[in-house]
Amino acid sequence: MRKLLTVIGITCLMLAGCSNGNFEKEMDAGKTALTNKEYKNALSSFEKALYEKQDDSDVMVLVEQTKIMIEAVKLKEETKVEESIKSFEKVENMKDGNNTLIKQAKEERTALLAVLEHKKKYSEQLAKSEELISKKNYAQAKEILNKLVAETKDNKNLEEYNKKAVGLVTKMNEEEKNAKSEAAVKAQKTNVVTNQKVATEKNEKTEIGKNQNAFTFEKAKEYIKNEYKEEYDYTLEDTQVESGKKYYKIRVRTTYKIEGAAGSGFTGVFKVFEDGTIIEMH
Repeated sequence: MRKLLTVIGITCLMLAGCSNGNFEKEMDAGKTALTNKEYKNALSSFEKALYEKQDDSDVMVLVEQTKIMIEAVKLKEETKVEESIKSFEKVENMKDGNNTLIKQAKEERTALLAVLEHKKKYSEQLAKSEELISKKNYAQAKEILNKLVAETKDNKNLEEYNKKAVGLVTKMNEEEKNAKSEAAVKAQKTNVVTNQKVATEKNEKTEIGKNQNAFTFEKAKEYIKNEYKEEYDYTLEDTQVESGKKYYKIRVRTTYKIEGAAGSGFTGVFKVFEDGTIIEMH
């Protein structure tokens, strides 16, 4: 009987020693995995350790804390920033929690809080850029947007702001292109109208010049003859242009003597215009 009890005791001690060996092994493996941020591997090791010592409160906390850390990282990868921050905060505040996990959770939460600040800043910059574009202030808007695109490039948490900025740059470039095209068309139309006006004025001046050149002293005398039905002696005194119309200043004298007159005939002065208008001066 004594031999049997001795054998049983030795067997229990051997099993207990083996159990303690496995427990320590899994705990060490789990903590190493935490240091390397291999949280799923760490959880697997801690769960195996808990299996060896199911009433160990420290291991229970480690298992729970590591599960929350895995969830926080998952939320971060899904860009659910606010939810992720809350989960990291739970890891930090876990009573009797692992220091490695607390430190890592704090670093992650701090980085995500910075992301929220960036989101606020970039939202304001996007709104400002849209306002500038609406006012056709493309240069200033382009400066803000190009900087925003560069800062948010390849950042998954800020991907939506990058896309919006790129979209606004594309929209702005299209507006600039259309504005330049419209300005070119308008300038072309203005040039056409100006050229037509210049050509018309030139033609009018040419026509006036032709008419004035065609209006001769002989023509002016004919106007007087047709108007007064008299034969005069004509003396040209002056040639001028008035209100764009050429005229001859002509002194006329009758070819016959008027009875009672001092001279050999009546004398008068006329302004005869190219359009046939005659103004008797005296």
